[in-house]
Amino acid sequence: MEDDSPLAILKELIRIPSQNPMGHQRQGARWNERGMSEWLCRFFARHNVPHRYDEIESDRGNVIAWLAGNMSKPTVLLDAHQDTVPAEGMSIDPFEPRVDGARVSGRGACDVKGAMASILAALVRLSRVEPESRGNVIVSMTCDVELNQIGARDLVGRFK
Repeated sequence: MEDDSPLAILKELIRIPSQNPMGHQRQGARWNERGMSEWLCRFFARHNVPHRYDEIESDRGNVIAWLAGNMSKPTVLLDAHQDTVPAEGMSIDPFEPRVDGARVSGRGACDVKGAMASILAALVRLSRVEPESRGNVIVSMTCDVELNQIGARDLVGRFK
C-alpha cells in the first residue's frame, strides 16, 4: 500500500515545480502548473476518484475532483492553489523537501502544498467511507492564485 499520509504527499508535492511566472515569459518544466496538474490527475485516478482537468491557458488549468455523497447532507468544497511564487533566492534546494523534526521546508511547503496534502489525504480517507454517510465533497486545485487568479475566476464562472 502506498503512503497517503499528509507528510508523504507533501514531500511529493514539494518535488513538483509549479512556479508562477508572475507575468514574465518563462518556459520549461519549472514554470506553470502543468506538472502539478498531471500529478493530481494521476493521484485521483490511482484512488478511483472522479476528476477532470479544465485547461484555461497553455500549461495552466484547474483540476477538479469530487465524491458523490448523500444529497440530504451538506456539500463541502475544499480548495488549494497549485502554483507557488518563484524559488529565486532560496538558500536551500527548493524542490527537495527537508524534514527537521516537525518542520518541513521546500518551495510551497506552507503556501499551500501543506494544506493541499492534507486535503488530498482527507479525500482518500473519505473515498473509503460509505457514500450515504457523508455529504458531497468537491476538491478544486486552482491555478494562478499568486498573480491573476485565472483559476479561481474560471471555477466561479462554471458554478454560475
